[in-house]
Amino acid sequence: MKVPFSSLLLLLLQESGIYSICCEHNKTLIFGAEEGNVLLQVERRFPIRDISWFVGEKMIASTYLNGEMHIPTFTNRLSSTTDGSLRIHSLGKKDQGVYTAYIRQMDKEICSQKYELQVYRNLSQTDIHINHSVSIKETCDVTLFCVVNGTDVTLTWLNVGMDQTVSVNRDLHVYDAHQGETYICTAGNPIRNVSKALTPWDLCEQGNYIISCQTFYSKSLVKQ
Repeated sequence: MKVPFSSLLLLLLQESGIYSICCEHNKTLIFGAEEGNVLLQVERRFPIRDISWFVGEKMIASTYLNGEMHIPTFTNRLSSTTDGSLRIHSLGKKDQGVYTAYIRQMDKEICSQKYELQVYRNLSQTDIHINHSVSIKETCDVTLFCVVNGTDVTLTWLNVGMDQTVSVNRDLHVYDAHQGETYICTAGNPIRNVSKALTPWDLCEQGNYIISCQTFYSKSLVKQ
């Protein structure tokens, strides 16, 4: 049975005591935008000979200090910098995961450095929508619904006049809306925030206009 070269290399690294030596004790968290690129930066605290890059048990590249690299499986989405760091281009959700750099030093000692890559959608203004419902009796009460295209998104509502966050949910209930009150819904992820503003009183005026038209139409029918 033929064993993949990457598995053999990983086994040799394990037998050499790789897991007892860490270049960085903390895993580096990296955020990337879909269709963008990220750099897995190597910390150079010692002379480096070469670096083997893995995702899980799969070897994806070897990098060297002169910027050269070897890629076992051909892909045009990987490149290297002159210090051996790895750059990933045209990111997609499939690129998310834990990457490990096995760094071989000039004295042939090996240490590891881990990165956790999370990929998010690059939000735009067209991804955020505000729906509403209006109830007009003695007062005008408005419920706003902030809807966003995409996952892993946080939502907040800001009262502009008070400069204060009034909700961290999708829905915002505005009781007895007043003229001049403006609210902003902000949708965000670690890559980008987008916002949209709305004045509930404008919706109340639209509702009053509709009610007035309906009343006038009803009275006209009665007269006939």
